[in-house]
Amino acid sequence: MEKLGGFRNILAHLYDEIIPEKVYESLRHALIDHPQYLAELENYLNSLEQANGEADSEP
Repeated sequence: MEKLGGFRNILAHLYDEIIPEKVYESLRHALIDHPQYLAELENYLNSLEQANGEADSEP
């Protein structure tokens, strides 16, 4: 996902130097990596919920 941030910077600041093949390749990789990123984010959020639930149940 880090590479996607760099790609965003190119789109925003160097739009006159965009190469369509690189756009395609970056988006293709983002679509592959995005589900893994979402799964990791969901696991992290679930761990926070569990930690909060355990902290709330302590006397």
